[in-house]
Amino acid sequence: MRQGYLISLLVISVTACGGTPPPEPVPTPLKDELPAQTAAASGEEAKEDLPTKTDQDEGEAKDTSSLEAGSQESESISEEEQTALVESYQLLKEARTKLLEKDYESGQQLLKRIAARTPSLPEPHFNLGVLHEQGGDLESARSAYRAALQAKSDFTPAWLALVRLARRLDHLGILLSEVEGLLKEQPKNVGLLNAQARLFLLLKRSKTEVVRIAKLALREDEQNTPAMVTLALAFQQEGKHELTLSILENAKALDPNNPEIYFGLYVSLQALGEELRARFILEEAVKLPGGSSPEIHNLLGLIYLRGGDYVGAGEQFEIARKKWPSMVQAIINLGNALKGQRRFDKAANAFENVLEFKPKSSEAIYNLGILYLDGQFEDLTRSEQLQRALQYFKRFEEVSTNTGDLEQVRTYQAECKRLLEVQEKLELQAAE
Repeated sequence: MRQGYLISLLVISVTACGGTPPPEPVPTPLKDELPAQTAAASGEEAKEDLPTKTDQDEGEAKDTSSLEAGSQESESISEEEQTALVESYQLLKEARTKLLEKDYESGQQLLKRIAARTPSLPEPHFNLGVLHEQGGDLESARSAYRAALQAKSDFTPAWLALVRLARRLDHLGILLSEVEGLLKEQPKNVGLLNAQARLFLLLKRSKTEVVRIAKLALREDEQNTPAMVTLALAFQQEGKHELTLSILENAKALDPNNPEIYFGLYVSLQALGEELRARFILEEAVKLPGGSSPEIHNLLGLIYLRGGDYVGAGEQFEIARKKWPSMVQAIINLGNALKGQRRFDKAANAFENVLEFKPKSSEAIYNLGILYLDGQFEDLTRSEQLQRALQYFKRFEEVSTNTGDLEQVRTYQAECKRLLEVQEKLELQAAE
């Protein structure tokens, strides 16, 4: 059976098949859990009951400076406000549990209650944004992230979430202008410094500047894991993989539930030829509370797929798609896993689902052509299958500019026409 396109997410580790280069890395994954609180409730008993740190989206470090600020601030608020704050922390714990149990509707309702009761807490706004983004409502997500920043202007996860949205919408330059304007007034704002460093990295600005800005953030907070990750990624792009691994291991010790750290470790281990360790990192990452990022589940699925474990691969691609419903890479790879399981109808549905998000996806169109050429569909005659294969190969010629792929597709078209001619003769003889 012919091999279709498999879509990975890495540029350093080339894993695409069929002559197509891997796409650029996609936005940082969404998360299923609540981050740690960044303001302290009054009273030791209340502090013990606060939700534990579980930021899987951007790996925010423990913000001890904000804990102190919260304690000082609590002295000036009323008893009623303190009571509301303590109750909100209890509700955050409950919401976190609901989200971990995949009860997103209940979790969302709890987050809305918390946001309305204590709008000064950034976490409920931020996590509402995460849920909106997972559902594809980017405008509501952006509004929620902005609300989190109104509550706490240096809340790094919200800034990095805005960076992610800007990348999806090709608005990186616009966001950078905003960030740099705000930094003139708040030069020590760690969230802004993290956003600027990450934007510089995405816009391929000077790596020296990225390193300088990340170090500024670390000067303000030496355990700030987003700054550590950005610093490591800058060194990674310069090929300094041993240094990258050292920084990321330190970050992992501080924030063991951050998938972005595991992703970075995987890339550098792969680059150093440590394929077995790289695979172990992915398998460790998917066991994180609430699972890992879509990118990591997709990468592990690719490893299983190439090893012939079509069922295991399909499970990983399904998880990736659930975490990011419009993740084209995972859906295409899922189609190939289903094809390997000989579930041809479901494989076709997966590839056609991609065309709903990306009508000119050459990978999906190519895979559909191969599927109808090689597969077996109970509700179609062999002639009908071959006709569909020809239609998709013709569409591929209209959307692709890759010379090697086009040459291969023309070979398949010639094979289709030959098989179709033979099949039509057989069907005519059978009818006579």
